[in-house]
Amino acid sequence: MLGVALIGAIIACTLMGDGVQDSVTLVLLVCVAWVAESFSAFAQRFASMSLTSTLMGVAAVLCGPVGAAALGIIAASLFLSTWSSRVRAFNAVMTGWVGMAGGVVFSVMTDAGTGRRPWISGHISTLWFPMFVATLVMLLVNALLLSAVIHITVGVPYNVSLRDFGRSSSLLFLIGGLISYLIVVLWVGARIGPFTVLVMAPPLLLAQWAYSSLAAEASNVDHAVEALVSALELHRPGSRRHGELVMVVAEEIGNVRGLSDADVQDVRHAARLHHLGTIDPDRPDIITVDRESARRGAGLLDGVDFLSNVRKVIATQSDPLGAPGNTSVTGVLATADALASMLEHRLMELGRDAGVDSTLICECIEAVARRDELDPAARHGMSAAAGGTLPEQIIQKLASPSPLGVHEGAVG
Repeated sequence: MLGVALIGAIIACTLMGDGVQDSVTLVLLVCVAWVAESFSAFAQRFASMSLTSTLMGVAAVLCGPVGAAALGIIAASLFLSTWSSRVRAFNAVMTGWVGMAGGVVFSVMTDAGTGRRPWISGHISTLWFPMFVATLVMLLVNALLLSAVIHITVGVPYNVSLRDFGRSSSLLFLIGGLISYLIVVLWVGARIGPFTVLVMAPPLLLAQWAYSSLAAEASNVDHAVEALVSALELHRPGSRRHGELVMVVAEEIGNVRGLSDADVQDVRHAARLHHLGTIDPDRPDIITVDRESARRGAGLLDGVDFLSNVRKVIATQSDPLGAPGNTSVTGVLATADALASMLEHRLMELGRDAGVDSTLICECIEAVARRDELDPAARHGMSAAAGGTLPEQIIQKLASPSPLGVHEGAVG
């Protein structure tokens, strides 16, 4: 639907006389954006979003709304990577709409028409304002599209997605708008022309490389967690699947409760490692196994600075769910662990390792939600998760061939 609407918008702008302008400039900008997208595709998708949006901001001014949309579509759909055609199509439509929105806003505010270069030359001192407004609109369109997709596919509330997007990307987007303004001033005002790209590209690519390095650091955390999970699986077969089931539940509850992306990621890691303390052979009795396991697991992560947030979540996660020290983040993990443990025990009692249906899952969710020690926010999160995508995600996770890892604590 978005793609069809975008094609209609492009046709409408062209018929109204605001089609592609300065095709040579557009080709040059497309080439630079394509290189940027291809470079970042092997690291992280959004590592290049600031650079791509910067170039679309330039195209919106110099090439019109159709030109800006064309830049986004071509750069996002033809970059070098192994991504599926579906992902490419979504990225192309999204960036196309962002460019189209910025170009239309600039055209409406300036009424530059087809004489963009003369208009820009005569309004260099006031050019910043329409470009700033166009950048804000591009930022808003990008945020709304991403939030809609995340809400539809994962069920994350719009306000949570918009909040996280604002924290992580809004500053980059606005800085990109400032750089777009400088490029246009150098390109037209200082009459440097295409050589502006040679002047501005090195610092932009350096900034993109630094951003990609942050993504690589996050990837190292994932690898470290995976190594610890493998060690735990060797000691306690079935713990990997149990941890991943807890992770699925915790992520869904965390999203419903409005945790930030960073908190949800910490919960995901902690869910996979929350039984790390069971590697210690001298375990206490079953009644206190969760608390002791949490303490020992956190102790094993002492000194691992990049897992400090994960260590804190593991250290304070224990039954009962309302234990002192349980924050909203650790409460999510405790609730998810209780649900996963109850579901695994029910499956073992029924004598089946697969074929679980949503009815059984919802019964377990309701049983956990009735626990007296569950705080109101967690109770609401469980109820909301039951009506969302959580049952389907649990069914998919339990369909994997690995054996069930049954939690030894009390499940109520």
